Amino acid sequence: AVRPARPRRPGPGSSLSLAVLGLGLLTAAGIWYATATHRVGLLQGQFILIGTLVALLGAGIVASGLRRRHGGWMTVLGWPVLFVVAIPALATASIVPTSLARMPFGTLKDSTTAASTTVTWKELTASASGGSVTRSKSIGDLTLDLRGMPAEEAGKLSTITTHLDVGTLRIKTDGNQRVTVKADVDMGAVDSQVDRAWTVNGRQMDQDDEGPRRHDVTGKSITTYASSSGGLNTKRTLASPSSDDGRPEITINASVDTGTINIEERSNTVSWYGNVEEPVWIVSSWYDEKGDAHGDDLPVPGMNHQAITAEEAEACIRTAHESVDEGSRSEDVRWSDLSDLTSAERTSYDSCVQKTLSGQGAAQPGASPTPSGPATPTPSPAPTNQSATATPTAG
Repeated sequence: AVRPARPRRPGPGSSLSLAVLGLGLLTAAGIWYATATHRVGLLQGQFILIGTLVALLGAGIVASGLRRRHGGWMTVLGWPVLFVVAIPALATASIVPTSLARMPFGTLKDSTTAASTTVTWKELTASASGGSVTRSKSIGDLTLDLRGMPAEEAGKLSTITTHLDVGTLRIKTDGNQRVTVKADVDMGAVDSQVDRAWTVNGRQMDQDDEGPRRHDVTGKSITTYASSSGGLNTKRTLASPSSDDGRPEITINASVDTGTINIEERSNTVSWYGNVEEPVWIVSSWYDEKGDAHGDDLPVPGMNHQAITAEEAEACIRTAHESVDEGSRSEDVRWSDLSDLTSAERTSYDSCVQKTLSGQGAAQPGASPTPSGPATPTPSPAPTNQSATATPTAG
């Protein structure tokens, strides 16, 4: 006898499908309204929406099974949504700091026009109460500039507490200060580049042998120290050596939810990055006594050696290449290392450099070269100043 065909299980039905779709649309509309009115954060709203939609699809499939029906379109849509959207969203939500998840869209949007804030030591001491002061910012860049603080003013500050939800928190000091930075980053990194032998969690920093070399105006290489660590829940205590004038220590409690804490210390001298191997130095960028960057604009104050900019050197390299046949040209030659230039190219390059120096006139006095080590540039644009909210705290 022929076995009868197994009856086909019906789908979820129009009523259940419409109910799931309707609830999904209502949820999307509600989340949009809550996000637009800043009742929930942008990321927080997306996480809630994804979770609710997955829950609705799951409930629809379960309801269909209880009615001895198959999930139909909900099953087809549910699996991709689960693995492609829901699980990645769950993983992201587990590591995203709460402040970022709850941040309103308006804050994220407005921050693009006010991304950088610089607070000087004068502002900090003026708003301090009992030696303590607090500075905070939601999103963008926040710079605490302690450079140039006189010894008599250092006693007015004992503790600085600063917090940034999302962005880069920069702390700038100089070699005359005694500073301890207690850095705490939920998701991101703690980076530092200093001129003295600071300690990190009680251990002396290593010399920065891998980064670009910095030089003084005589071409001598300046020793720098660097430290970098990152990931989740990064906590570091960075302490500078004692100051020469015995000024008191300033403790900075710095925290960032998502982003980077960057600590910079520079001596109160002019320094520059570039190539000192060449008879005519090549300047990529330089910093004044205050530590402010000036690109490759020449002359560098106090430099008595002939020098050209990195841009001028690149132009002379192009001139050297064009002076020979295409088949005889060297490849991948940059201003940081000209050793691969052919003899014909080298002659053309030197001639171009002399023409460039002639065009500079008296701005570049002649001197004998002082060879040192090769270097590459590290341009560092200066942030624009903007006020931040101060909250004095008793200490």
